[in-house]
Amino acid sequence: MRILITGGAGYIGSVLTPTLLEQGHSVTVVDKFEAMNGATLAACCRYEGFTPVKGDARDERVMKKLLASHDVVIPLAALVGAPICAQDPIGAESLNRDAVLYAVKHTSQNQILIYPNTNSGYGIGDKDAMCTEDTPLNPISIYGTTKCAAENAILDSGHGVTTTQMLGRRLAEAIDGQMTKFDVFASLPYIPFVGGKLFRVPYCVLGAWYYGMRDRLGI
Repeated sequence: MRILITGGAGYIGSVLTPTLLEQGHSVTVVDKFEAMNGATLAACCRYEGFTPVKGDARDERVMKKLLASHDVVIPLAALVGAPICAQDPIGAESLNRDAVLYAVKHTSQNQILIYPNTNSGYGIGDKDAMCTEDTPLNPISIYGTTKCAAENAILDSGHGVTTTQMLGRRLAEAIDGQMTKFDVFASLPYIPFVGGKLFRVPYCVLGAWYYGMRDRLGI
């Protein structure tokens, strides 16, 4: 598959990108490649399917053509954490939220959007109560609100998914060097979609609409 990752030289992308390349996918990474993470993907240059693009995920001149030419889009570019977002609220809104909204607008139902969100969306929960995937979101920071707005846009698009707690944990373990469970997860066989390409998109849209409606109704 042709996979586009924004911010692909960062914390998650620097692990995800080589893993996808090893599995035979073609991966395009859009990143500013600044001093802090400029060399994290150097080893990926040995793969023919690796295409690094130095640029900003907010630059529509760069992103429009790239978005149209990939099967999967994974927007990772972000200002991460409440402190830095509070220092640069305009940057947080334009990168964490608006760049993702642009990706949603310029991708089709034949493409897939994959978005890892943050637990900052939960904000302040009940005392001594653990948050779960059923806990209502209550972001209190610019970081949390922008990430949740982007997540909602991904889910409402009808062709996007957000990573679950389990996948998020596997990614965190992989970043920490614990690859065993991640490798098991990555090796799971893909079951062909019943109905083939003809019904894949309408069924996915219908399913996303159904479960989105259940969430809104609190069912």
